Amino acid sequence: MTPQMAMAVRAPIPESLVPANLFEQGIGNLAFSRSLPDGRIALSVFLLDVFCLGVKDAFFAIVTRAEYAKRRSNWLPRESLRPMDPACFRKLVEGGVAYAQALGLNPHEDYAVARQIFGDVQGHGLPDEFRVRA
Repeated sequence: MTPQMAMAVRAPIPESLVPANLFEQGIGNLAFSRSLPDGRIALSVFLLDVFCLGVKDAFFAIVTRAEYAKRRSNWLPRESLRPMDPACFRKLVEGGVAYAQALGLNPHEDYAVARQIFGDVQGHGLPDEFRVRA
């Protein structure tokens, strides 16, 4: 784990966002962020295919608040992002990965780094039905 990620996994979670129509479209960008003590935002984004392929793309970055706000505003019109409980978010992403792996499909190579942002957020023991808050 990089020093940046080690700092990020302990930071507060301001948002975990999922497209409102993820289960209708079958694919979308999910964003999980943490507020760092220096004011920047640690961000992991997962392109999740819930129908079959799991995590098709992933990345982790540390960005300024202004850059995060710009990225977020660009996603909103396209993705119609809505909040999801961080534990449910983690379970959704990891469930998509597990499903795809059962079909012989591995997640994107950057998933191993991007998923570290979950830190101690527990995704097990939750219901299997997911709802995106309006």
